[in-house]
Amino acid sequence: MDGAPQIDRRQWHSTRRVIESISIVALVVISYWNISIFRSSVFTLPAPESNELVVQEERYKQIRIILAKAGHTKGTVAFITNRDLIPGERKEEDDFRWGQGQYVMVPWILVRNGRTVPGVPITGPAPEFIIADFWDGMPASYPKGFETLYDSGSGLVLLRRNAP
Repeated sequence: MDGAPQIDRRQWHSTRRVIESISIVALVVISYWNISIFRSSVFTLPAPESNELVVQEERYKQIRIILAKAGHTKGTVAFITNRDLIPGERKEEDDFRWGQGQYVMVPWILVRNGRTVPGVPITGPAPEFIIADFWDGMPASYPKGFETLYDSGSGLVLLRRNAP
């Protein structure tokens, strides 16, 4: 032969089995390690109820269902708060709720005072539906010419424009 050392078959099979055994043990150890890290990460996550967007998604769930059943699966929906009904001092919380509402209501576009959340003006007919987020208390009355389709009991209301 050419002088290169030859490995007999028995030695090769023995070496191969040792390598396979080490690989299997390594995979099992790494798998258990990953599962352990995953479990500890999951158990330290905050409860979903502590996430404001999760809470808002749950609040808006019925509104999404009602709009879809009414055949309004996308397009504009007006958004109001108490300050839109009774002019008063502007509150940042109103804009914050409007932004959260837009986030959970995609593909609908929430329009407030003729503008979208980023501030783009919207032209055209007034939206048929209004989402009212009365987060700071229910008003004495709703806008005239609308019927109530949904009232969450927690200040979130869906109104629909009455037919002329």
